[in-house]
Amino acid sequence: MQKIIFEDEKVHRRKTDSDHANYLRIIGAGLPRTGTSSLKAALEQLGFGPCHHMAELFDKPERSILFSRALDGHEIDFHELMKGYGSTVDAPTQIFYKEIHKAYPKAKIILTVRDTGEKWFESMTNSIGPTATDISYYIAVYPIRFLRLQCIVAKKIFKKWMIEYGEIGPRIHDLYNARRNSRQQQLNEINEYHYLPLSIMLKALFEVSMDNN
Repeated sequence: MQKIIFEDEKVHRRKTDSDHANYLRIIGAGLPRTGTSSLKAALEQLGFGPCHHMAELFDKPERSILFSRALDGHEIDFHELMKGYGSTVDAPTQIFYKEIHKAYPKAKIILTVRDTGEKWFESMTNSIGPTATDISYYIAVYPIRFLRLQCIVAKKIFKKWMIEYGEIGPRIHDLYNARRNSRQQQLNEINEYHYLPLSIMLKALFEVSMDNN
């Protein structure tokens, strides 16, 4: 089970998406494999799209180059980089959620988490892990430019985690979320949103009105 923690109780949707063209309204600070794909689908359904996700790097490999530079410590214009998106979740933007929030200070921050670090790491190991840790995978995808670039980004993310947390394991999830929580004053945690479709829970929490707002 994944959980969602909201920075604020209310996020309001404007009358039309065009009112907020090129303005990011939702920033996902949760690690990959914490329900970010479901959150992306729900946000887009509710009008907070398009939503940026790691999958964007498949279709837009030039973004991999920019995020790779950011992971190397180069200065990036995040306001320009996220222009055209209504929300963002998952890596690599999760790594830079504070920088993105500085560029879009009115955006609301959502933190998605798993039940335990062990469950998170198991999910990572069975999905994204080989992209960053398996040299044979990198050799296999090297001729395919967009996969090679995405693999480089994944490797740099894992390297960053290793430097910051000293290991690639379950503790990353627990330490990361503990640090996020310690910096927030008011967080609302959804423990059992899985009993209802995620989009319904988000709609209730955001108090979205499709007609009046």
